[in-house]
Order: sequence, then structure tokens, then C-alpha cells
Amino acid sequence: MGQKYQLPFKEGQTAEARCLEEGYRGAWFRCKVQEISRRGGHWSALLQYFDYPDEKWAWTELYQMGQLMLRPEYPPVYLKNKVSDVSSNSDATLVFDGTWREGDLVDWLCDDCYWSGQVTKLLDNGKAKIELLPPPLGEGKTYDAFVKDLRPSLDWSPERGWFMPASQVGESSRQYPNLLKLVSQGHAIVKGKRGRPARTGSS
Repeated sequence: MGQKYQLPFKEGQTAEARCLEEGYRGAWFRCKVQEISRRGGHWSALLQYFDYPDEKWAWTELYQMGQLMLRPEYPPVYLKNKVSDVSSNSDATLVFDGTWREGDLVDWLCDDCYWSGQVTKLLDNGKAKIELLPPPLGEGKTYDAFVKDLRPSLDWSPERGWFMPASQVGESSRQYPNLLKLVSQGHAIVKGKRGRPARTGSS
């Protein structure tokens, strides 16, 4: 990263921060950007963690292990059968049908943070078996999670904004989370035939 600050994060912005510390690898924490500064040759952000009020504000390098450690606040989510207009004040709005399938990439809410992983098996009693991302970007463990605590995983980059990740299932098939529409910058991405995303006009 060059000397000039080129990322879109601003002081006072609500965001999510990734952790690569062992024991919390692959987890995203809700936070507020209090300050951005170049420290030790690297751009860093001073973060206040909303769900850990006893934690001191901490400086986090914005790039670690080739990964961007900060992203904007997760976009609002609406169930398909409960929304007629997906427009919102957010840069992106997610419309979801509320169902899950094996292979879906998810974020699991546990211990006041979101852990990135994949649904490996649907269980009874409203649960699913979740496998966290493998090391070094995740803890690689498997847990039984309530599906009410899941949200679809999304990727974000300064160039593309929010977009749907793809998981590789088997040798050649590509499977996408059950995302029906992602509205961003005036365009809608809807799940097309055979699970491939198709771009439409503005919603």
C-alpha cells in the first residue's frame, strides 16, 4: 500500500473488523473507526468494539497476511416474503429467502461476533452443522449452530463493494448462498439458472 491513504473508511464510521489472532481467526467484530493514521509504515485504524465495552480501543493494521482487516457495516437484510421495496439508504441491501442448504457460506453469530464458515449438514430442531474457515484465516473447527444465528456470507472490496462469494462443491460445481438479490450502486444481482448470478437493471 502506498504512502497516500486510498481506502474509503472514515473516522466515526461503523464497520466490521476481521481478527486473525489465534482463537478468534475468521471472526468479524462490530466496531467504530475512531481514528486512521499511518503507524510504523502501515495504515492503521483505532477501533472501538461495540460488543466488548470493557476492551480498550485498539490499533489494527488495515492489511495483514494479504487480507483487508476492515469492511463497512454489513448491509441490511430483508426476507423476500416481507419486503416489497428493497431500496434503502444503505449502499447495498440484501434480500434473502430465509432457507439454507448444504454448501452455503455463512457467518455465524456466537460470542458477540460473526464467524465465517460453511454449512456442511442441515440438522433437526432448527440447527445446522457449521465448519469454520481453515487456518490461517479461520479456526477450522465444526459446531452445531442454530440457523437463526446465521447470515449469508458476503465479500467486500474497495473496487467491487459488496458481492456474493462462491464456494467450490465437488470438483467442478459452483454453489452460491441463497441470496435472491443484492442491490448495490443502482444494480441488482439475482440468482439465475443453475445457481449462477445474473445481473439485472435497477430495482
